[in-house]
Formats: sequence, C-alpha cells, structure tokens
Amino acid sequence: HMDARCVTNQRALLESGTLGTKGHVQVIVPFKTESYASMRDPPDPDIPFCTLKSFPSSIEHTIQWAREKFGSLFEIKPAEFNKFWQETGTPEAVLAALES
Repeated sequence: HMDARCVTNQRALLESGTLGTKGHVQVIVPFKTESYASMRDPPDPDIPFCTLKSFPSSIEHTIQWAREKFGSLFEIKPAEFNKFWQETGTPEAVLAALES
C-alpha cells in the first residue's frame, strides 16, 4: 500500500523490514526503480523452526536435522581439521611458532 502511494504522489520511499533472521532494504524512486509490490523474492528453502532449535517435532524434520548434524560432525569439521593441519604443518611446528 505505501509503495503505491509513494509512486502516485511521486515521493521516494526507503522500504525495510525483517523476516526471521533475514532483513531487507529497498529504495523506491517513482518511475526510476521498481516498486516493492512489482517484485517477488526468490523462494527460500524453508527450514522448520523446530529444526533450527534442535528439537524436531515430526519424522521429516528429524531426518533433516540428523542429516545436518551428521554432515557437520563427520564431513565439515574433519575437512576443516585436515585443512588446518595441511596449511600449518605439524603440531610441533605450531607449538614452536607459538612459543617464539
């Protein structure tokens, strides 16, 4: 409603807002930029709130939660660990660098 009024009255609008953990800002200049109502945001893959809080309440949410936990514990963290030691050398070299 506000963006249509700003276009009708030829006034600029700074639109901002939040949705969960996401935020957005859009400047609307009548007849120069798109108005807020004429655009659609791309669909976001929705993650149920109960899954985000590590307390899944349905079997589908439990499966998704378990997949993410498994990936974090057995894929991402070990890969980061290996990358760290490949880049920094042996533990003795790291201790020697810390002591000097």
